[in-house]
Amino acid sequence: MRKNRFNILFGLMFSAMFFGGGLLFSLSAEGGGGFLDKSYGVAKFMYSPGADYEHSGHVITGESAMGLGFDLGYKIMDSVSAELAFSYGSNSISKEDHTATDSTPTHSMFPLMATGTLSGTGTYLAIGLLGVYTYHINEQFSAVGKFGFVSESETLSWDTGDESASSTGVVYVLGGEYVLGGHNELVLEYEGSTVEGPKGANIFIGWKTGFGGH
Repeated sequence: MRKNRFNILFGLMFSAMFFGGGLLFSLSAEGGGGFLDKSYGVAKFMYSPGADYEHSGHVITGESAMGLGFDLGYKIMDSVSAELAFSYGSNSISKEDHTATDSTPTHSMFPLMATGTLSGTGTYLAIGLLGVYTYHINEQFSAVGKFGFVSESETLSWDTGDESASSTGVVYVLGGEYVLGGHNELVLEYEGSTVEGPKGANIFIGWKTGFGGH
């Protein structure tokens, strides 16, 4: 079920990237100009190292997570942009499971507890709005800083049921871009936020393309 959901999202993101990009290129070529000339998209692979997270009295351990990201951006001026960012990822999670045993004496007020490890899957969907500043080192390399707000939906799926939560917080990004040619660039980013969970910070590597003649 989770794998199917991930594959569907993968297809939707990259279909939107290529079909939307092709449409915008066509409109620009026909004289669309203006907004389209300053717009760009970024398709990214996401990796997260995982983290320990305290939730409902349990310490949840998250393994490394993988997923996808997609950004839509608009250049306000040469070095300043605004971006709408999406990301989706999943990982394996575990926590200690404390359950009462059947060997508890009937006269005891305190049940005997057995400790085991409960395993599950965490899935994360985030949407952010960020301001972007780009410092052009030379014609090929640029350093990038981003700052904004993010809303993340988290689902922790265990054999005993699902736990869902949503959080908002501040997000910040440090990264770099390398011009491949034309309007295409290679992107590498580190993303952190104040939203806590068993996923940890994100590392992105991806491809950025401009939709017009900027």
